[in-house]
Amino acid sequence: MRFIAATALSFLLCGCSKAPMTTHQDFQTEVLTQLRQMGSDTSKPRGFDFYLYLPTEAAARQAGQRLTNTNYQVEIRPAAKGDDWLCLAKTTLTPDTAPLSEIGKLFTQLAVEFHGDFDGWESDVIKNGKH
Repeated sequence: MRFIAATALSFLLCGCSKAPMTTHQDFQTEVLTQLRQMGSDTSKPRGFDFYLYLPTEAAARQAGQRLTNTNYQVEIRPAAKGDDWLCLAKTTLTPDTAPLSEIGKLFTQLAVEFHGDFDGWESDVIKNGKH
């Protein structure tokens, strides 16, 4: 099961949830709270995807290079809707020990610098050592 948190959306869809994002100062609390509400064991590592939408391919590639330099795996592609470009950053984290506040700050800063939007995160929900 995947848990999705995104800005401006709050609904359940096909076993996934989308909820409004907060500022980077509250990002750690938000991530941990939402995962725990889904019954996820936050002491276990799991994959995280972070969604950064940018107005141009060049901006997406520049942001992607910065994220690659900080050990994220990055995919750059046109957004599913509109003219924006998606910079999808993937990594493996253990929520209880990950620097989630700093991660939220990084993606927020990239969105501001490149005139885009940090549109949220997605993660596996792991219950009792299972996906």
